[in-house]
Amino acid sequence: MGNLTGFYRNGMTSLVISLLVLIVSACGGDEDNNVNQPTQNVEITVLYTNDEHGWIDKNWDNAGASGLLDLWKNQEGYKPEGNFIVISGGDSFSGQSISTFSEGESAIEVMNEIGYDLSTVGNHEFDFGQNIFEERAEQANFPYISCNIIDETTGEIPSYISPYVMKEIAGVKVAIIGLTTVKTPLETRKEYVDNLKFTDYNEALDKWVPKVKSLGAKVILLSCHVPNFELNEVKAKAQELGVSFIGAAHSHQTFSEVTNKVAMVEANCFYNKYAVAKISYDKTNNVVTNVTVEIKPNKTDNSDDKVDAIIEKWKKKMESELGTVIGYTDTEIYRYSGAMQNLVCDSWLYYFPNADISVSNIGGLRASIPQGEITNASVMDVLPFDNIIYELELTGSAIEDCLTPEDAIYGGVYEDSGLHFISGREFHPDSTYVVLTSNYMYTSDNYKFNQYDTEPYNTGINWRVPVAKWIQDMNSNPSNSLFQYVDTLSRRQ
Repeated sequence: MGNLTGFYRNGMTSLVISLLVLIVSACGGDEDNNVNQPTQNVEITVLYTNDEHGWIDKNWDNAGASGLLDLWKNQEGYKPEGNFIVISGGDSFSGQSISTFSEGESAIEVMNEIGYDLSTVGNHEFDFGQNIFEERAEQANFPYISCNIIDETTGEIPSYISPYVMKEIAGVKVAIIGLTTVKTPLETRKEYVDNLKFTDYNEALDKWVPKVKSLGAKVILLSCHVPNFELNEVKAKAQELGVSFIGAAHSHQTFSEVTNKVAMVEANCFYNKYAVAKISYDKTNNVVTNVTVEIKPNKTDNSDDKVDAIIEKWKKKMESELGTVIGYTDTEIYRYSGAMQNLVCDSWLYYFPNADISVSNIGGLRASIPQGEITNASVMDVLPFDNIIYELELTGSAIEDCLTPEDAIYGGVYEDSGLHFISGREFHPDSTYVVLTSNYMYTSDNYKFNQYDTEPYNTGINWRVPVAKWIQDMNSNPSNSLFQYVDTLSRRQ
């Protein structure tokens, strides 16, 4: 019995040790397996800007595109190979002179260096015509997207535009779908888009969201060149379809919110600010668990060397190309003359055909256009300040009040015992009209524009751009002087 007892004792001891070894081994095996298993929760970071308008160079408000990239790298941890999606909400290249003079080519080169994954098609992408836009889309290392633009000739989305982009992040397929404002034909040169149809937002989403889901998209984002205040119906549709992020644009506002795990954001304009949205996705349960969004200022004294080099290259090109001849006049157009006032104001209405009236200030005219060849430098001499054109909606009576300062100059109307449209249609104090003015006049205490329209539309277009465009389009030369196309009569009593 003693030997048997020892046998049981020794046998039980061995059995216990063996079981402990198995348990420890099993636990150790689980730890090794966990190490090798992919993380089940994925955080996707969206870096978002909108309405850049070619303002790639630093200015009084921000650090420009170079400072932006430095902030992204050093504050947001941005790496092209990381869990990031970089989005532009559109209107990416028409505005600042360094971009406008190259018809957007300089802005595209900068955006390529930053690493944008896509840009939405904005209304101002068409400012130089569809052919130029198509060239810029080909030069971009990223697609321009919109699912609600249809070529009426073919019935399809134009070949240089994609309805969506698909990107895989840590094994999760993410789809970004684009939408463009249906007001585009009213907010660019109509003849540049007269073959295009801009369809209903929700109808387009009903078609394309199921499409990207069928291709395996687990997280869906919208990038809309549409103002945030016009997106309420889209937001409801987004929640219904399982969209997690909506980028807004066009109104140049600063706006952000998260409702029912759907973020909506508009990040101002001109690279002044950017948005950071973080989307947490549970791969185990195939569900978005959390969404946050924050808007940050583009303020830094640092910059990115490669972006700096690109901007400096284009600044030198701009300086050399300002000497390009764009017209000819056989008569000097004097600085304060009715001819100069009307040339400037009428060119704005030519460039923005949806507007009724344009208003500037005579003090902004700083030089004459001498007899002979007219260059881009001539236009910059006349309008040296980097003012931007604002678009307002005002009643006739408000317009009459705003035009009382003696230094106001205007297009579309003339004064003769009251205001009258040059076209001959009647001017009504109670009717509402679209008015163009400069950011300087809008914000100045000398005028009253900001009392009547507290939310003007910042077009992002430098006030020189329409002037140069009109002069160039007149195709003037020594035998076809520009002066014959200018209205020389004073429009004030």
